[in-house]
Amino acid sequence: MIRKSILNEITKRNTTQSIVANATKISLRTLNGFLSGNKQTISLESLFKIADYFQIPVEVLFSTKKATEYEIRYLSRMMKKFSEDERPIVMEAVKSTVASMYKISKNNR
Repeated sequence: MIRKSILNEITKRNTTQSIVANATKISLRTLNGFLSGNKQTISLESLFKIADYFQIPVEVLFSTKKATEYEIRYLSRMMKKFSEDERPIVMEAVKSTVASMYKISKNNR
């Protein structure tokens, strides 16, 4: 899941939530709340900032396993934030990302 992926990156790079929050301009309260499970969602903008900070593609933060029902509902809510013109572009990006993740997952078996 996203939470676990972010925590893994923090641990792997021997950094702290405070350093990540400061560098990404995400409030420590928001980041800590999400990573501790007290806050159930985090914005896509924040995920892109975190991925950029770690210099990894944002899809690395998403699980390569089947999306949970919660993740599907979350993505559905996020799509509503885009205009009608933007939605097809975003959907193509999501489809491409999912296809890449599936390919990576399949190759790692």
